[in-house]
Amino acid sequence: MYAFEWNPASDTVVRTGDGELLGELWGASVATGNSFLSRVHPEDRERFSTIACGVTAQRPSYEISYRYIHDNGSIIWLHERGSAFFNSEDKLLRVIGITADITKSKEAEETLRHLSGRLLSAQEEERSRIARELHDDIGQDLALLLVQTEYAIQTCEDQDLLARLKEILSSLRQAGTKVRQLSHQLHASELDYIGLGPAVEMLCRDFSQHVSFRLTCVCKNISGLLNRHIALALYRVVQESLNNAAKHAQAKNVSVELHGEGDGITLAIADDGRGFDTSAVTSFGLGILSMQERMNLVWGTLSVRTAPGRGTTIEARVPKAETD
Repeated sequence: MYAFEWNPASDTVVRTGDGELLGELWGASVATGNSFLSRVHPEDRERFSTIACGVTAQRPSYEISYRYIHDNGSIIWLHERGSAFFNSEDKLLRVIGITADITKSKEAEETLRHLSGRLLSAQEEERSRIARELHDDIGQDLALLLVQTEYAIQTCEDQDLLARLKEILSSLRQAGTKVRQLSHQLHASELDYIGLGPAVEMLCRDFSQHVSFRLTCVCKNISGLLNRHIALALYRVVQESLNNAAKHAQAKNVSVELHGEGDGITLAIADDGRGFDTSAVTSFGLGILSMQERMNLVWGTLSVRTAPGRGTTIEARVPKAETD
């Protein structure tokens, strides 16, 4: 860790602290702001300029994590916090702050992200396998039983037995519907054929037929060429949120809004139900953890706004990416 002071008048940066870190980064304790900025990773440079170099008298403090490139081409992660000082005319006088090397923690995060990704991929593969078993095996068996029962009804002359057969036929049809619904929930095959927007609209239409609350859905500017990992993550967030609303919210109205905005996609699921205490350990809380994990894997964010008696709003945002 080291401390720094930047003088904008002379564009000099003076650093003090961990001599080893300073030597690795710059080879000297004094440098220029421009020379430092040129070593910030290209993908982080604009963000660094906006946040760290864009301080104002109204926003004098900042905090940012970014990548820095060594002379040898290797990359480290730095976390920086700074405060700017201005004169009475709002002219920038100096910026002071501290910077720490967080490369190891970032590497650990990436390792965890990779392992979590493998776990969720294995989970999706298993869901797909079970869905195929339900559709191709159990579903076909039920379809055959339906045909056999219908034939038995047509040839039955015993009125008591006929009534019983009709009850069995009704139960078989209900079971077939449940199997199809479960298969559909386990494997969202429509994502591959019609894309995220239409798939979410279809999910909401189907879901609205089995719940007591009013469900509205709006999808705008969602590319059909969206990366499937992102599409699947957002689809599962919608699915999990609707299931939680049906089980716990006791809501009268639920809305789903999915919008493409610039280089990102925003999803919001809101209800006017009873809300909940976020500190409570419940099955709903476990669902939120699952949604957060999915968002982390696609470099997205997820937030929950709720309180007892005030409904719940779940918001997710991911960077937009085209097909793999």
